[in-house]
Amino acid sequence: AKDTLVVFSSDNGGVLLSEGGRPEAVAYRAGLRVNGAWRGRKHSIYQGGFQVPLLVRWPGRSPAGTTCGETVSLVDLFATLATAAGTPLPPVTRAGEDSYDVLPLFLGRKPGRPLRESLIVHSVDGVFAIRQGEWKYIEGKPDPAAKNIPEWRKEEMGPQLYHLRDDPAEEKNLLERNHGVASRLADLLRTHIAQTHSARRE
Repeated sequence: AKDTLVVFSSDNGGVLLSEGGRPEAVAYRAGLRVNGAWRGRKHSIYQGGFQVPLLVRWPGRSPAGTTCGETVSLVDLFATLATAAGTPLPPVTRAGEDSYDVLPLFLGRKPGRPLRESLIVHSVDGVFAIRQGEWKYIEGKPDPAAKNIPEWRKEEMGPQLYHLRDDPAEEKNLLERNHGVASRLADLLRTHIAQTHSARRE
């Protein structure tokens, strides 16, 4: 307990059900909003599908009682824990192709620039989105093989742009007023997809 790094998180946003007898539906009817004010839920492209807690405890290394607003992904644990263990990683073309070392954040350091340039996510239907800083661009194109898309996910099918600091609930699509931002993020998404990785590791 004195020298072990413990990381607690979740693999996706919460399951949101309002009808039926499943525990999630019972909890919803009792007033629990598993994803808070975030739009969406597990399987969707909105923040409710991805925003999860990430808690770190490492006595003597991680400063207790602090918070960090940097964007990180669970895939970053691969490179981060390898660095903490002193284990070199292979090139991104062989392993951990989207994993960034965010150990400085675990240690309470504030880097001069974001450790992760961007973050790519996708929904169960194959709709891609990319986040950079406070901007999030949703491509809105499902995988051609996606079938029987439920009505509640059809709102994701179309390009969208949100500023997450000003609009964390993703209610105001700013695409029409910010074509330049959307175009830049769309290009970055295509670049990462074409090169099959996003990490900067050598």
